[in-house]
Amino acid sequence: MEVQEQEYEYQYQRAIRDYREKEEKSKMTGGHGALYSTLTSGASKMDWVDLVLGILVGGVFDLLSLIPKVGSVLGPIGVAVLTVWLWFKGVRKLGNKAVAGLILELIPIINWLPACIGFVVRAYATDKAESKLPVKALQLNK
Repeated sequence: MEVQEQEYEYQYQRAIRDYREKEEKSKMTGGHGALYSTLTSGASKMDWVDLVLGILVGGVFDLLSLIPKVGSVLGPIGVAVLTVWLWFKGVRKLGNKAVAGLILELIPIINWLPACIGFVVRAYATDKAESKLPVKALQLNK
C-alpha cells in the first residue's frame, strides 16, 4: 500500500512540475501559449553581450583600418573574423551583409567608415527581427 501512495505522490508532483513549466513557457511567449512558440522561428541567436563584444572587436578592427597601409589589409580581415564568429554563434544568413562589409573595407577612403561595427549591428538587428517572425513568413523568404 505504501508503494502505491509513493507512486501517486510522484505522479502528482510531476503533474504540478509540468503545469508550472507550461505556465513559464506561456509567460515567455507573451501569454500566447505553446501554439505561438511553435509557429515562431525560435530564440534569437545573439544577445546584448554578443552585441557589445562584437562592437568592441569591430571597433578595434575599424580603428586599425584607419592606419594607411595596414588598414586596407586588416579591414577585410576584421569583417571575415566577425563573419566566422557570427556563423559559429548560429547567425547563418550573412551573405550580402558580409560581402558589403568586405567591399566597403576595400575602397580606400570609404574604409574609414566603421563597417565592422555596422556589420555587427545590422546582423544583430536582423537576427532579432527574424526571431520574431512566424515560420511561414520565413519560409516565404527562401
